[in-house]
Amino acid sequence: MERLASFDNFVLKWGSRVVVDHDSGKIRPQLNSLIHTAAKAWRSGKRFVLVSSGSVALGARDLGFDLNSRVLKTEEKQACAAIGQSQLMSYYHEQFDRENLKVAQVLLSSDDFRIRERFLNLQKTFDQLLSWGVLPVVNENDSVSTAELGTLNFAKKSFGDNDQLAALLASKINADLLILLGHTKAIYDRDPSHAEAILMKEIKDIHQFELKNEDSLGDSPMGRGGVKSKLLAARACALCGIPSIIASGQDESDLKSILNGKPPGTYVHASGDVNMKKRWIGLSSGFEGVYVVNQGAAEALVNRNASLLPVGIVKVKGEFSQGVVVSLEDEAGNELGRGRSRVSSKDAEEYLAKKKSNAVASGKHEE
Repeated sequence: MERLASFDNFVLKWGSRVVVDHDSGKIRPQLNSLIHTAAKAWRSGKRFVLVSSGSVALGARDLGFDLNSRVLKTEEKQACAAIGQSQLMSYYHEQFDRENLKVAQVLLSSDDFRIRERFLNLQKTFDQLLSWGVLPVVNENDSVSTAELGTLNFAKKSFGDNDQLAALLASKINADLLILLGHTKAIYDRDPSHAEAILMKEIKDIHQFELKNEDSLGDSPMGRGGVKSKLLAARACALCGIPSIIASGQDESDLKSILNGKPPGTYVHASGDVNMKKRWIGLSSGFEGVYVVNQGAAEALVNRNASLLPVGIVKVKGEFSQGVVVSLEDEAGNELGRGRSRVSSKDAEEYLAKKKSNAVASGKHEE
């Protein structure tokens, strides 16, 4: 693989299993090495935002829960996050202070991105912290955000997990690179335990995100990301013109190699340059409802970048007003994209009812 191009402004995310050993329940000693490496990069002139998981796992450990097997309810995760977040920041304050680097806790909700005024204020906060030489340490406000910790319905208004949050931050601050460190060292074309599994050093085409091992790309009991989440985050950044690296946070040398321009793991090339308005619609706005479209409309949307016409809609999910962001799905439930609806859900439902009535009157049968 060719040497990574120079980058000075990036988002660094490490997951729950990088922070906490899920067998012992203790903070991994390797995390100190990662902090030292990151701080050294900061002193060299690079600037980054750190997105850190681990608060739920630390809180669960403090309560004596088995991190490998116990399935927590949403309210239990919230309580664990409230306990663990203060411990996590205390640890970061202590470790980064040894590196002569000050840190600031930034807890975010989706509204901080979805509402423009709040996002502009957030941008000013980040700019001020970085100008002071203070490292922002970011996490979702897990103690109050049920959307991330619970089961999401179709009206998604949260990041989903910290991988998605990291991708969103990277797109908003126009980062040069997104670095995702987890407990897996790379992306494979199928379940890594398979004898014929191939490590993917590079992903040049976003269509390669359609992997063969969907059933193995799950979540852990405490960490909500997983490989699939990292791929979705990398895909979002790729479309925004930002490359990503998916590597191990448990191998202390991986971050050093990345910062030296020789990335291990999987390098995901940038493959687009979506403007800021489309980034907002696609990544940070959430959506209020869903249009399910037929095969012809799906092909037009995906292959020809066409607008959605009323004739292509087969079903409307949710109640929403005109002008809000909606998700577009095919009949198998796959999300094709997002956009602003020109009509309300009520008007769309009336159109579908009229179309069905006309079809019956003309003797046609529709499923």
